[in-house]
Amino acid sequence: MTEPHQDHSHNEPPTYRYPHLPPAAAAHRPTVPAIRTIYHRDALTPRGIAITCARCHGQRNWLLICINSALFVRCRCTHEFREPDLTLADFNALFTHIERVYEGGLEEIYRSTGFDGLLAGAEWD
Repeated sequence: MTEPHQDHSHNEPPTYRYPHLPPAAAAHRPTVPAIRTIYHRDALTPRGIAITCARCHGQRNWLLICINSALFVRCRCTHEFREPDLTLADFNALFTHIERVYEGGLEEIYRSTGFDGLLAGAEWD
């Protein structure tokens, strides 16, 4: 299985898209970036236009992922993308508190929150 956060284009060795930890934080946990996630059930409209999944055309039920200061949006169909219209300030405005700490990384987060593809196409009111 290919790691979800690697770029395999042009037959080059995979490179991670996320920035490395700052030197002070890297000394404590050198291989684990700071990851925060938020489930956002409503439409995201950072510039007045709803963000739409390029794969399934969904416009609701997002997992917002903040890795250090890089922001990504993940759809229930597992399509994940960087949304340039969302800022760290937008994420911080939605983030309230830590509800759970995951030790297994992103794959555990995806399974636990239903963003592993199992609930693709599902919507709740």
